Amino acid sequence: MCRIKKTILAFLCVCVFLFAFIGNANAEQGKNVSTYKIQVSDILEINVWKEEDLTQEVQVRRDGMISLPLVDEMQAAGLTTIQLKQNISQRLSKFIENPVVTVIVKEQGSSFYIIGEIDQIGEYPLTKNISLVQALALAGGFTEWADKNELLLIRRVEGQDKRYILSYDNIVTGKKTSDNVLLQPDDTIVVY
Repeated sequence: MCRIKKTILAFLCVCVFLFAFIGNANAEQGKNVSTYKIQVSDILEINVWKEEDLTQEVQVRRDGMISLPLVDEMQAAGLTTIQLKQNISQRLSKFIENPVVTVIVKEQGSSFYIIGEIDQIGEYPLTKNISLVQALALAGGFTEWADKNELLLIRRVEGQDKRYILSYDNIVTGKKTSDNVLLQPDDTIVVY
């Protein structure tokens, strides 16, 4: 009888541990999903429950905006899907009682470019946070003539092209790790 109680107690402890572990893993997974910020060229699926005319697939324009019936133009780039969902729901509530909105990123449409003394020049998808060093690795690394101390990053900031000189050698030696920037949509890396 005592052995059965110990077995049941052990079983219950294992169950509690597993439920706690699974709950924590699900919470962590949800945390990662909700922190993605919508970017230019992303394709979004916007569903409004019981409103087929308002359910659409839209692409985020270069100005970061989307257009939807009744909602008109709305900022999407830079927001999480949860923030965009709340903004759409708020605007639709003027026309629909308690709208139920879902926003899904169907396709991430951002790219970056690498040209110059690199093994594989071209356009690369920006599907996650990618640092400068990771981008160089994706492109197959430097050619033998590359100047690793003078990499040019061209980035559009507030409608203007900005130029930044970065050093691969400073990054890998630890002298200036801040040069290992995260890439943004439409960044161009020029390797001399």
